Amino acid sequence: MSGERAPAFTSEELDKLVDGVLPQYTQLYSPPDKQVSAHQKKGIWHAIDKDVWTLGVYHRRSTQCRKRWEGLRCWSKKTAEAQLGMASQCGRGALRTFTPLMHRILAVAYPELDGRLRASQQPQGGAVLTVVVDGVCPAPDTEGGRLAWAGPVTRAPWRPGSSLGI
Repeated sequence: MSGERAPAFTSEELDKLVDGVLPQYTQLYSPPDKQVSAHQKKGIWHAIDKDVWTLGVYHRRSTQCRKRWEGLRCWSKKTAEAQLGMASQCGRGALRTFTPLMHRILAVAYPELDGRLRASQQPQGGAVLTVVVDGVCPAPDTEGGRLAWAGPVTRAPWRPGSSLGI
């Protein structure tokens, strides 16, 4: 290499990388009783490298593809665990929606974590609590079944001696 830094992976390259890794995941990360040789794994990564290279953005080496995949996998797991931890602390579902790419990675690499994350994003119990604020009832949203406020939202007045001090 001439000392230049490789450009960041594009979204198309990431999609191609994930498309290449997911079908081969069990071979690349096989349990010890079903050993796949290092030579076979190297061949799999080389084939994935070729798929990413066909996009023509930059010639990615198999080590670059492998390291980027490991980074994506690790980042997806840490983000999902952090979201589930925050959701359990505040008593509600996951606070952010994940991209389809992240869900694909989690579904194969960490299926239990993906299932917990998807379950936390579903409404609990099927009932929706409607709260009337200042005499204004929320209007139903047509897209996601959520409630959109039709009027201003105000806080309860602060009382001296209150521990909240809002």
